[in-house]
This record gives sequence, structure tokens and C-alpha cells, in this order.
Amino acid sequence: MKTYLCRHGLLLWLELRGRRAQPDHEDLDPYRLAPVLASRFVLDLGPTDVKSVETGTRVLARLPSFARSPRSAFTGLDGRAFEEFTRIVADEGHGAVLIAEAGEVSLEILLMPLTFHRFTGRRVLGVVADCNPYAQPGESEPLRIVSCRFLAKELQEISPQISYLSDAQNPKLTACAHSQTNPLSTGRQKLTSKMTTRFLQ
Repeated sequence: MKTYLCRHGLLLWLELRGRRAQPDHEDLDPYRLAPVLASRFVLDLGPTDVKSVETGTRVLARLPSFARSPRSAFTGLDGRAFEEFTRIVADEGHGAVLIAEAGEVSLEILLMPLTFHRFTGRRVLGVVADCNPYAQPGESEPLRIVSCRFLAKELQEISPQISYLSDAQNPKLTACAHSQTNPLSTGRQKLTSKMTTRFLQ
């Protein structure tokens, strides 16, 4: 991952998870999330749409339409792809990192699964970080997804006792976060490979 905020968001998710497969939405204590609170969002996955139920102030500053409709922050095709990537993260229980650009704006977006009232596949925690913090956002310019990487399956095996460590202090996390392994189930591999071919070219 390129940005400190996304790396820190991943470490916080691991700490909240403990020894479970995923943390629950009710575990998102603002005090513990303070380092990424303004840059975080939480998505609720309905049968037909994806909506934002929590949106930080920095996310709104970069993506004003995100709170109303997350897919509206992207171009038409990329909006649908963003929703599908979100559903894959929720259904498969693995995280993903996207890079989205619009003009000089370049954003790294971390997506991590959450349970909701102990049910899986319902919500996703996200962190948005500027790869180019000095770029000025365009007037209502939609984002285009230029890359997507699903985090390796080994991420689920990292020890939970690693709070607030940097990548340099945590080589196992570094190796995992930069892995190109795609841990998706067989049923969705073909769909995902078709969608990611464009982003990885």
C-alpha cells in the first residue's frame, strides 16, 4: 500500500478483529479509530444498491457525492465495478486496495469486510487516502479506477497482537499486503478476472 492512512487502517482492522474472522460494525469505536476517523467510511450492502452509512469529513471533501451514492463518485463503468469489488470483499471476507484517479487527484482506497449484528456480507469499512495530497479536486470530476489488488489470503493468518506497528516493524504484514495472490472463491474468479483485466493492463 502506498499511503500511511491505508496501512494504519489495515492495522486498526486487524486489532479490532482480534481472533475472529472479521470485526463487527459495533466494534468501530471513534476513539480507537481516531487516526483514520476523518478518512473512513462504512458501506451498507443492500440487495440492489450500496449506500454509505458513515462518511468522514476528509472523504466528503474529496468526494462530495460519496455520502449520497458511492458509485456516483466514479464514472459509469467504474461505479459498477466499485460496487462489485465491495460485494466481493464482503462476501469473500478478504480486503482490497483500489487506486482511483481524476485529473491530478489520485486516491488509494482500502476496503475491509465487517459483520453487522454478527452477520457477514453486509457491511464494508473503507479508508480513503490521497496519493497526491497537493492536487486540487476537479469540479465534479468522476474517478476512474486504474488498479485493484485483493489482499492475500495469508492476511487472515496474521497475529492480532500487532497494534500500531509500522510496515518496517511488521515484515509479515508487508509481505502480505504487497502479495499479488487473489484469494477469491472459484465461483467468482472468472467474473473478477474479466473486471480486473482492464485495471491491471
